[in-house]
Amino acid sequence: MGQGRYTDFMTDFSPTTADALNSPSRGLQALDSRVKIVLLMAITITVFFIDSPLVLALLALGLGVLLGRARCEFAQVFKWLLPILFIGLFTLLFNSFSGNGQDGGVAFTVEGALRGLTFALRMVDLALASFVITVTTSPEQLMSAFRWFLRPFAALGVPVDDIAVTLSLALRFIPLVAQEYGAIRQAQWCRGASIGEGCLGARLQAATASIAPLFAGLFRRGTLMAQAMDARCYGGTSRRSELQPVRATGFDGIVLLLGLALCVALAWC
Repeated sequence: MGQGRYTDFMTDFSPTTADALNSPSRGLQALDSRVKIVLLMAITITVFFIDSPLVLALLALGLGVLLGRARCEFAQVFKWLLPILFIGLFTLLFNSFSGNGQDGGVAFTVEGALRGLTFALRMVDLALASFVITVTTSPEQLMSAFRWFLRPFAALGVPVDDIAVTLSLALRFIPLVAQEYGAIRQAQWCRGASIGEGCLGARLQAATASIAPLFAGLFRRGTLMAQAMDARCYGGTSRRSELQPVRATGFDGIVLLLGLALCVALAWC
């Protein structure tokens, strides 16, 4: 078996693995994480008000430029988008061939194709916007932003710090699961297992053989995490400090206003 013959899709499909602390894109990295989350929510709402495929395509192009500024390779972004592209292609074909033909048959319609293209571009825009956030923001910054947004609920007895830590651990475990799965598959490949070969049933059986060691490894990591948190007296005090507290600057305010104004303009197009 040749070296490098087997590559697993799960090991690469994790935008959070591109740590923002190592990102050369200092402008996007230095932007306040709260501003980026608000703009992500604004873009999410805006795309559902846009009915023009051209405007949606221009928005996707702009988001792609931001990913380029974050030094993301086109091949890697395409790999991240591959599931979305499959769903978008199915949506496009399903809407293009509608029952408007003679005698109620299926026929291609330009109106249906434009509608399907609009739906597909909306999904692509949402995916690209989320990728921009994840590759330019570290999990610690996201946790601090979530804690800041949830802070008003602390007066109602909501465990804001525990929720923020849970969200942070969830973000951390996404790339860890991918890495654990990739390591198991690579180990099975080195031992002569037929990974990615044979019929669909054989491939599913080979994938099933990775589930048990995957969960065993995740439980082991969870136990170590619990022991580490207990050793550091987590939950021993109600006051928690932050290594890098979130602070907004004038530049963050300008970017927020310009971003919101652009979203409003796109929604009115």
